[in-house]
Amino acid sequence: MHWAPAFLLTVLAALGSGSVRGQTNNAVLIRMASDDTCLVADLPVSCREVGAKLRALGIPPDADIQFGIDGYRTYEAIRTMMDSLRQAGYKVDKVGFITKPQT
Repeated sequence: MHWAPAFLLTVLAALGSGSVRGQTNNAVLIRMASDDTCLVADLPVSCREVGAKLRALGIPPDADIQFGIDGYRTYEAIRTMMDSLRQAGYKVDKVGFITKPQT
């Protein structure tokens, strides 16, 4: 279970590298506040419904989706969020994580 932060690092690194391709202000930040609560535009939403929420907000399927995670999250919780995005038509094939070094 301790490899979930490493998985997030891979998600963010891959997504961050794609945003340089001339996209203008097409980035969306999704923050996981808990295993089942995500924040989209500072609005709390179930991570199981995050894809539908982005669609309801009019976020295009080619948006640069970036993830932030508050504290430790399980792989299953992250996978649930990503599955929701895929089912709504968003591409989350490239995944990177940024982790905070243990002190």
